[in-house]
Amino acid sequence: MRILHVIQSVNPVGGGPIEAVRQIAAAHHALGDTLQIASLDTPGAPYLAFPEVPVEPLRRTWIDRFFPLTLLRWVRAHHHYYDAVVVNGIWNFHLLAAYLAVRGTATPLLVFPHGMLDPWFRRRYPLKHLKKWLFWPWAMYLPLRQADAVCFTCDPERLLARQSFWLYKCHEVVVSFGTQGIPETNHDYATAFLEAHPAIAGRQRFLFLGRVAPKKGPRPASPRHRRPPSRGPLGSGHHGVGAGWTRQRRLRHPAPTPGRAPWHQLLPPLDRHDSGRPEVGRLPIR
Repeated sequence: MRILHVIQSVNPVGGGPIEAVRQIAAAHHALGDTLQIASLDTPGAPYLAFPEVPVEPLRRTWIDRFFPLTLLRWVRAHHHYYDAVVVNGIWNFHLLAAYLAVRGTATPLLVFPHGMLDPWFRRRYPLKHLKKWLFWPWAMYLPLRQADAVCFTCDPERLLARQSFWLYKCHEVVVSFGTQGIPETNHDYATAFLEAHPAIAGRQRFLFLGRVAPKKGPRPASPRHRRPPSRGPLGSGHHGVGAGWTRQRRLRHPAPTPGRAPWHQLLPPLDRHDSGRPEVGRLPIR
C-alpha cells in the first residue's frame, strides 16, 4: 500500500500527532507499505529528516500562511499515486485543503482528530470556541462529514467528540493504536538515564506519558504524592502548570524533571531492573 499522511508540521515539539505518524510509519514499514508525509513546514526546516519516510514541506508562498494553497495543489496532483490520504489534526485548514484536493475522486480520505474534538477545549476556552464556530461549518464539519472515516483510538474519545459541536455528523471508526515496546530487554538503560539526569537520582519518580499541560494533567496519583512533575526543560507555557501546582500546595521547591525526552530515554523508569529507584508510579493521562 501507498499512504499519504497530511499534517500541519513534523516538528517533534508538536507532540502527539506527529509522534502518532511516526509510530504508524514504523508499523507500515514492517509490513512493506510505503508512506509519505505532506506538511505545512517551510523547506529547509531542521526537523524534516523523518526516519524512512519522505517529507514534502509545502509552505512555500506567503499565501500558504493563511490558506495552504500549495498543499491543495500538490495533493490534487499526486493523490492518485496513493491508496489513501490520511489527515492528522483538523485545524489550520490542511484538512480543508486535503478534502478539496480529493473531492470527487476515488482516493479515500481518512481523518485522525488526535483529541482535537475533546469538549474540554469548549469548556476551558469558551470565547475561542465561539471563534471556531466561524470556521467549523464549512472548513471542518464539511470535510469530516464527507470523509470515508474519522478515526478515534478508543470509544470514549469517539463519544466525547460528539459533545464539542452540535453540528456534527461523520463516519466514526475506532481503530487499534499503540506504541513500540522496549527494543532490548536486557540492555541497562538505567545507568545512562541517571547519568544524563543526576538531579533525580535517589528520588521517588513518576512516569507521565504525556505532555505537561493543563489538559493533560498530570494529577497526583494519591494524596501523599504532593510534588508537581513540571520543573525542567518542558517548553513554552509548561512552567506555569508547575508553578500553579506548587502554589496551590504551598511547596517551596518543585521536583526536577528531565522534560520532553525521546522514547529511549524513557525506558529506564519502565525497566523493572532499575533497582536504584525508591519507587516508580504512573500518573493517569486524562
